[in-house]
Amino acid sequence: RRGDSRCLGSPNRWKMLASRALTVAALLVAHACATAAYAGTPILANNGPSCRLARAHARRPTVGALRMAEERSLDSVDSASENSEDEVISFEAKPPPAAKGSEAEVLKLCALSNRGQGATLAERDDIDAAIARLAATPGGYDSSLLNGEWRLVYASEAVTRSSPFFWAFRKATKSAMQPLPLLPPDLSEALFAITDGIPFASVGRATQRISGMGAEGRGGSLVSSVEVALRVFDALLPPNVGYVTTSSRLLDMGGGKVRLTVETTEVKDSTWGEIPVFGPAFEGVKFPSGDALERVKPGSSSVDMAVAYVSEEMRVTRNEEGQVFVHVRV
Repeated sequence: RRGDSRCLGSPNRWKMLASRALTVAALLVAHACATAAYAGTPILANNGPSCRLARAHARRPTVGALRMAEERSLDSVDSASENSEDEVISFEAKPPPAAKGSEAEVLKLCALSNRGQGATLAERDDIDAAIARLAATPGGYDSSLLNGEWRLVYASEAVTRSSPFFWAFRKATKSAMQPLPLLPPDLSEALFAITDGIPFASVGRATQRISGMGAEGRGGSLVSSVEVALRVFDALLPPNVGYVTTSSRLLDMGGGKVRLTVETTEVKDSTWGEIPVFGPAFEGVKFPSGDALERVKPGSSSVDMAVAYVSEEMRVTRNEEGQVFVHVRV
């Protein structure tokens, strides 16, 4: 007991233990202050009485921690400055809206309408207004610009009607009527409704190739091609594809008016011959559609096409019925 009393009552030992406890507490408070400084609490880190006591007993760890934090901060700022000066940051700018009265405006509206086949009446009005603005832009008519390969992007009626054959057929049967109550009274429109309703048939790419326009003393030519696919069940049977092609003569009448005379119609590059029973009837047959139309009604094989606008990239035309067709150069 006397040994214990001697150990506990020694003043030096009490001083040593108190000094060690104070040092440990100072280190803990210093650690707390450094953590507060990193966490963005400068009031607690710099001004608290406990922190001042900690700085008095353990100044080096606290200053070192703060200096390390400051150096890291400066390094990050320098790195950001270097990147901002040397590194090129690229981004994709949003394209500006199409200008009114431009080809881009017309193309955008045509694309949104699925070649006009899904357009509402309001959307058709918007397209007509955009075409009117485009046609009003200054620039003379040059028939040589009609030459080239063109792809249909808009039709105010069915895509197949972009072929001059249907223009002439409508003209030949214009006064003919049919008696069936479920179909349109006009014979041509009734036949169009039947052909449009053929099951398993879909219309694909529609193109026109024009040549010979603009040359003195020469007549031009137009070859219209419409892709038609017959699909029954693609998983088991491949689609049968054919290109219904109509050839016509062209004559520039001046003032943006071109006269087309239909000559022949045939199915090219076709697999329709593989269709049982009816398929072989389409193989290699060139139908003299012009002569047949003349027998129905003299003069019906010739129809007029009005060129509302033509450039290096776009062509807008109307037929005698006022239907609108927009093509872009291929």
